[in-house]
Amino acid sequence: MQGSVHKKIIFAGFGCAGVFVILAAIAFLLAPRSEFDHPSEPLFAPLQASAARDSLQALRSRFAAPRRITADRPDSSAWRLALLEMRTERPLIGIRALPYGDTFPASTDERREWIGSADWRAVLVLLGRAAARGDRRDTAQALDQMDANLILSVTRALHARARSALTAPPKLDEAGAAERVAISIGRGLEAEPDLVHVLLGARVMRDERQFLATVPALSSRLGVRDPAAALARGDSDLIELRAVRRWMPVAGSLAANAAALASWARDTALLPAVRREAVEAISYGWVFNAREPLYGLGSERTGTLAALAALDLPAPVATAVRDGQAVQRLGVAQRFARSVEYRTARDGAPRF
Repeated sequence: MQGSVHKKIIFAGFGCAGVFVILAAIAFLLAPRSEFDHPSEPLFAPLQASAARDSLQALRSRFAAPRRITADRPDSSAWRLALLEMRTERPLIGIRALPYGDTFPASTDERREWIGSADWRAVLVLLGRAAARGDRRDTAQALDQMDANLILSVTRALHARARSALTAPPKLDEAGAAERVAISIGRGLEAEPDLVHVLLGARVMRDERQFLATVPALSSRLGVRDPAAALARGDSDLIELRAVRRWMPVAGSLAANAAALASWARDTALLPAVRREAVEAISYGWVFNAREPLYGLGSERTGTLAALAALDLPAPVATAVRDGQAVQRLGVAQRFARSVEYRTARDGAPRF
């Protein structure tokens, strides 16, 4: 029996609505969007992806993981404690990081603000002179810009504490204690498996080396024989890590670059965070490609991830590989949702 006209109209309406939703999703993914284009990465052309791959290759020939000042094993408890205490004591500092006041004249507001931070409760907690109050259930797995500002600010407050201890008569032991905590925070961040944490750690260590370069006696106590060279190395570390963070997704936007990126993931000389970033570029590079979201992901991605899955990789890198393989199996609608999630995460990441 032929259906009624009323039912046909209803079914047609649902069908048109479904088509409209799909077209709207495609338009959202591909069309220019001024409110999202900054600071979000746009779609990249194949020539841009190839240029990024070549730039990464040139960088890799001189790429070096951040070097340790001490032989101590990095401990994540220092930076986590610092973050939790700052969230409790001075959450508004997250809006604007404390300036590194050591480079300002003594009469400036920036210098006075910096010196005043030497007595923050968070500094006293980190030095073991006050009881911790932060919520230990907060593991701070992901960092946003406010979290990064809080951590950077408390490390600068530790430098202020050290500078105050160096006023006549200088107390090198007290200054050294504050600087060792700052080093512990920076090294702990550099040991994390996420490149955003590593970048923040490199930024903390760059400030540390800048401070030590002004106090040779303290620098030698902390095992830094040539503070000027250490500062130059800190600048290079930060520049190179920023370049990796910026160029990896660009190179990954072209599926044909998967093999080149996989060589980064396999390189045991690199930090796990850098190797993980390369895997994510393979897994999510299609987000920045104009064709793959519509016509299917490149087979090079699936094959490269399968080859990486067969290797004995560090746990964070292996987890990223498994996540990438799961992404390759998603349907169009699920991939669209994941692409929005991925872009949002990158847009919300701290910038240094």
